[in-house]
Amino acid sequence: MTKTAIILAGGKARRMGGKDKGEIVLSGQRLIDLVLERLKPQVDQIFISGQRDYGTGLELISDLDTGPKGPAAALFAMINAYPGIEGFLTVPVDGPFFPFELYGELSGDGSAIATGPKREHPTFAFWTTADLLSVFSTENEDNLALHKIAELAKARKVTFRAESYFRNFNSPEDLDFAI
Repeated sequence: MTKTAIILAGGKARRMGGKDKGEIVLSGQRLIDLVLERLKPQVDQIFISGQRDYGTGLELISDLDTGPKGPAAALFAMINAYPGIEGFLTVPVDGPFFPFELYGELSGDGSAIATGPKREHPTFAFWTTADLLSVFSTENEDNLALHKIAELAKARKVTFRAESYFRNFNSPEDLDFAI
């Protein structure tokens, strides 16, 4: 099975003043580059769900006019673009510190979401096409939250030791704190 991942980069970044999060520089590197640095050793192919490829040459998966909105749209678009794919990992463009073993820990037995010591992080997840087809065929909500999709897909919860693995950058204050 080809190990596949999608970087979720389609948000509007309202709390970041509309600035494209993939272009934000942290410790001298763009967030997209930090995410790719951690992701490339783990998977065979990477897609970006968003409006641009950031000069990476990676294939874009665009949201469809039909189906759910928000991050769920990326999942829906992927299973429609590649119906033969067994499953794929998702990571957000604004969360560059995930574990180097994320794919290996989450993939395997059905869908799974990452959990830190304090809470769940469903943007860091492995989704099987079979689980997603089941969810999307029975749910008609336009704005299905990833937590809800995980629940309906009966996704396993895989606990990681540090909450900091799943830290993301949603506001300029988050960036100030990171420096």
